[in-house]
Amino acid sequence: MLRLTTLLIVLSVCFIAWAGDCPAPLPINLHYDEALDLQVFFDNTPAVATPLQLYAGDKLVHSAIADQSGRVRFGLLPDGKYRVVIPSKGTLDVVVLPQRSGLNGPLISWFLFPKSKYKWVAGKQVAGNPCPILVLKAD
Repeated sequence: MLRLTTLLIVLSVCFIAWAGDCPAPLPINLHYDEALDLQVFFDNTPAVATPLQLYAGDKLVHSAIADQSGRVRFGLLPDGKYRVVIPSKGTLDVVVLPQRSGLNGPLISWFLFPKSKYKWVAGKQVAGNPCPILVLKAD
């Protein structure tokens, strides 16, 4: 029984260490005249037909499904704080500023890795990169 308890403690510590390895992504800042355009990838493959939800606080503002290239356009949003959620896969914070930019908004590429195969030894990553990556491209 002591060995089983020790094993469970070691496994939970490894899981906690693994879960905390990725830093929290910084929020994306947009101006109120810039549209929120996302392109989502899983393992460098477009996330086709993936459902996304946009929240303002706890209130669901918009739901969308990614197209054949993994793109979703939420459009212009009033200033405030938002959260884009892909259920069971990831979240992305967005802050819409009250100032005008006069420019087109960036295309935000969001790379998630839910299908990747990684090897973990004693709670340390051996191959691959499980952390999400954000890339902003000016239109």
